[in-house]
Amino acid sequence: MKKYYIEAEQLTGWLTMFLKYHIRIEPAADLCDMQTMDELVPRGRYFLPTSSGDVEIEVGDYIASKPNGDLIVIPKDVLKQCFNTTDGETTK
Repeated sequence: MKKYYIEAEQLTGWLTMFLKYHIRIEPAADLCDMQTMDELVPRGRYFLPTSSGDVEIEVGDYIASKPNGDLIVIPKDVLKQCFNTTDGETTK
């Protein structure tokens, strides 16, 4: 069985991740008004910008990069079904 290694980061509800990945919130929320980087973002629908357009993402889903640098969303249930996580590494 061939192993594939991916690096993915699980989306938390913290402001720092939303700013890092330029995630858009609907209904629109002004993230600049938040006081600290460790605040939780407002509830809503979240969208990650990718080269193919904005992709909806939920807290708990994973963000991974393709070799060309494009970001993709891996839903948390898909990641758990298709990959094994051991020692901080995810293998298929």
